[in-house]
Amino acid sequence: MRKIYTIICGIILGSMVIAEETESLGIITDKDFAQVGVSKENVIKAKEIIKTSKNRYDYLILDRRSKELEINKCILEGIEKNWSKIEELTNEIGRIEASILKERIRSQYEAQKHINQEQYLKAREIAIKRIETSRKNNMNSTTKK
Repeated sequence: MRKIYTIICGIILGSMVIAEETESLGIITDKDFAQVGVSKENVIKAKEIIKTSKNRYDYLILDRRSKELEINKCILEGIEKNWSKIEELTNEIGRIEASILKERIRSQYEAQKHINQEQYLKAREIAIKRIETSRKNNMNSTTKK
């Protein structure tokens, strides 16, 4: 029983360590942001904004795709008799596309309140250098074998 408990605790702690190391915004990790002076709280707030925005984007995309399917159905049933419905649906798709663009701009503005563009670009450079170094190390270790 004690061995099982030790194994379970080891798995939980190991996954927590891995999760802590992989917290990121794309290729940029929390450590990269910390190196350019962004506080952990600001990174967390920016992540929340991005997550909310992504959820909203996914919803809008699903809505747009459902409108596109309705248009296809109307076309199959006959364009002439369904023209007004097709016109209405294409206008709705246009409104959805406008909402997507507005949401993207709004979330970018909100995120920049917590991580400004200069900090983001510096952190991105650090992340790219880290990834390139990691790739070089991996290539060197595989060529030595």
